[in-house]
Amino acid sequence: MTTLLSLLAMTIVLYGVSILIREYNVLVFTQFRFRYYALRDELAMHVVRGELPEDSWEYRHIVAAINYHISAVETMSITEVVRLLIQYHTSEDGRRNARHLVKRVDDPVITDLLMRYLGTTQDLLRRNSRCQIALVRIGKRLFGPAARQGRHEIVVNPNEALNEIEQNKTELRAARHAGLHCPA
Repeated sequence: MTTLLSLLAMTIVLYGVSILIREYNVLVFTQFRFRYYALRDELAMHVVRGELPEDSWEYRHIVAAINYHISAVETMSITEVVRLLIQYHTSEDGRRNARHLVKRVDDPVITDLLMRYLGTTQDLLRRNSRCQIALVRIGKRLFGPAARQGRHEIVVNPNEALNEIEQNKTELRAARHAGLHCPA
């Protein structure tokens, strides 16, 4: 009888812990969503002030990217968000859009906003893909040269997306410091 009561007590405790973990993850996702909302609102304020045309290529693409990330965080599970963001940031379209933004954004304020957007996305990917990053590292050590190239079927490699985002941030910094993003 005491064994049965102990099992029941442990089940209740584990259930409570699982609820706490789930709610913590909801809070973390809400935090990331609000960070994206703040970036989008700040961008909209630049339009309201007349500092950025609403029909400009930059505005449309930045808002579309931020909205994409907001909808991903709002509607998906942790693993789906990670998979979707990795897919977005490593796709040819995602790379092309990032290169165009780096070349076309000439306002240092918008460049800083883009840097914060990329930083938020990096934080989100790192936070929610720790296990995948660890599995990729272990796989590279265990399976040798084939796994070292980062292409495998079992686990999606978030490092590829993180490296792509970091490269975009580096290009934005370099363009800004080279004087390409100074107002005329």
